[in-house]
Amino acid sequence: MRTAATLVLGGAVALCSPVLGASIGSESSIGLAADGNSNPFLVTSDAKAAESAAFLANVPITYTGDENTLDLIPRIRLAETHGDAQLLSNYQYLDADWRFINERNTLNASGGWHRDSTFYNVFENGALNGHTSYRQEDLANLSYARQLNERDGFQLIGFYDSIRYDAAVGQTLASYEYVQGAAEYDHQLGERWQASLTGGYGAFRLIQENYRSQQEFGQLGLNRSLTERWSLKAQLGYSWLQDRLVQPELICPVYYLYCYFGFVSYEHVQVTSRSTGSSPNGQLTLERHYERTTLDLAAARSVVPSGLGALVTQTDLKTTVNYQLSERWQLSTTLHGAALSNATAQSQIGNRRYANLDLSGNWQWTEHWLLQLSATGLVQDIDRHYSHALAFSIGAYRQFGRIRIR
Repeated sequence: MRTAATLVLGGAVALCSPVLGASIGSESSIGLAADGNSNPFLVTSDAKAAESAAFLANVPITYTGDENTLDLIPRIRLAETHGDAQLLSNYQYLDADWRFINERNTLNASGGWHRDSTFYNVFENGALNGHTSYRQEDLANLSYARQLNERDGFQLIGFYDSIRYDAAVGQTLASYEYVQGAAEYDHQLGERWQASLTGGYGAFRLIQENYRSQQEFGQLGLNRSLTERWSLKAQLGYSWLQDRLVQPELICPVYYLYCYFGFVSYEHVQVTSRSTGSSPNGQLTLERHYERTTLDLAAARSVVPSGLGALVTQTDLKTTVNYQLSERWQLSTTLHGAALSNATAQSQIGNRRYANLDLSGNWQWTEHWLLQLSATGLVQDIDRHYSHALAFSIGAYRQFGRIRIR
């Protein structure tokens, strides 16, 4: 499959070509980072530490016209890792995003090609129990929004995601494709209240197995600006799921009785098993702005695709505090907990829970130099098998500012 980012880029350039007299520029950066992790694979025993030194580059190119904006964002990380087990934390990302905006219409098309490792997904990393694997992701998103009048608007959304794992993973993780379509209607109830109604359909397929799952969902949302500093967002919905698994061909005896003699023949048959499930979903977000501090409280529950082999129900609780210490120093603290559970009877993933505490700081040393520091403590529980890790990172980045290309 051609990468989604390339398709989006080609289409966007064709649309923008008549007005390429607008500006083209870049705000790129390069950097060096050092990382350490006491248990990079989240194994429950005999954990081995690992350290790495990495070179990172972010070289976006932005086209800006009267109504069109195009971003092409390549990012790479090249690391040398030392330790008993390698982090395999290299990555190569290419993302493209095109936006068309006029008085009432907004059209957005984006795509990406991502090459990294399971180290970047804690549930996948923990499932491999002491191993890691490269993975490739192709994704695309297309949305169209129209403002009907001062109070009403609607939006159409299409999404595609494909993840393929290295063959060395075996049967632990499964490559999959996921497609989703949704329609949303928005209504401004008053000066501070906004309501939305969303309905959609999703289809999940394992690439190397005869397994299919489909999802239908509906959701009602309310947004409320409480004051200039407080805002509240609440969404409540429900998902209906159905999956189908076709077992490999089996050889079953079929008996015949003819003229008092018994004959036995064997035929190839397929066994199809089906199951259904349902799950409430929703999101609650509360945000508070102070003079130097921003506080975010969020709780969410949703049905998501997973490399564990099926659609799963994921529950998240998250608290984030951002503090602007000075013009140059910015501090952040995040406490996050997540849990995965079976969405249908076919998805036997067990109970998986994860919690992490992140501390980070950004120091704008000079106009063009940025220093980033971070430390993370995390705990994972897979069917009462606990593992934990401590990680740190320090990086220095050279920012080149806005460079006008054309």
